[in-house]
Amino acid sequence: MYRQLISLALLAVVVSASNIVKITKDNLDTVVDGSKHVFVKFFAPWCGHCKAMAPAWEQLADTFKAEPDVVIADVDATIERELGETFAVQGYPTLKYFKKGSVEPQDFEGGRAIDTMVAYVNKQAGTFRKKGGDLMEEAGRIDALDKFVADFGKCGSAECKKDIVSKVEARIADLKTSETKLGNFYKKMLEKAVSDESALEKEKARLTRMKDGGSVGGDSKTYIFQRINIISFIQKGLEGDKKSDEL
Repeated sequence: MYRQLISLALLAVVVSASNIVKITKDNLDTVVDGSKHVFVKFFAPWCGHCKAMAPAWEQLADTFKAEPDVVIADVDATIERELGETFAVQGYPTLKYFKKGSVEPQDFEGGRAIDTMVAYVNKQAGTFRKKGGDLMEEAGRIDALDKFVADFGKCGSAECKKDIVSKVEARIADLKTSETKLGNFYKKMLEKAVSDESALEKEKARLTRMKDGGSVGGDSKTYIFQRINIISFIQKGLEGDKKSDEL
C-alpha cells in the first residue's frame, strides 16, 4: 500500500509537470523585466474558451522550452484580479506579448490554433521552432555567409575554394557576437570540403548520433541541430552545382 501511494504521488508530479510559467503579482517584475520575450495568457478556470485552448497553450510552452529567451506564461485572472485590471483584461482568454527589451505589452489578436501561435512567436522572437520543438532547416543559418556557400559550390578548383574560405573568415569578423560560433563552423566545414567533401557527411552522421543518443539537451542539442542544418545547406549547394554541370 505504501509503495502504491508513492507511485501515485510520483505519477501526479509527472502529470502536473508543465513548461508554462505561472505569473502572479509577486513574480511579475521578475518574469516580465525586458530580458526575454514573454507571451502571456490571462484566463479564468471556468471559461469554456480557455479550457478549449489549454492543450494548445501547453504545446506552445513545450515547443519553446529550449529557447532561453522565450517564456510562455499564464495568469489566473480570477485570483490575480489586480493584474487583470493593470493590463486592461476584459475577456477570457486574453493574450498579450511582451517583446524582449520592453515591459509594454502588445495585444495578440490572431488565431488560437497551435500552428498560428508558433508562427507568431517565431516571427516576434526571431526563432525557428517547429510545433513540438524541433528546429526548422533555417535554424543556425547566416544569410551573410550563405551567399559564399553558393559561390563555393561553383568553384572549379581548390584555389578558388580556398579563396572563398578566406572571404568567409573575413566576413565572420563583422558578424554579431551571437553568430560568431556558428560562423566559425561554416568556415570549418568549408575548409574540410576543399579537399574532401565526404568529410561533411561523416561530421553530419556524428552529430546526428549525438542528437539521437539522448545524452545532450537544451542549448547543446539546439547547437547540434544548427550545425546539421549548416552542413545540409553546404551539401545542397555542392550537389546543386554538380547537377547543373551534368546538364
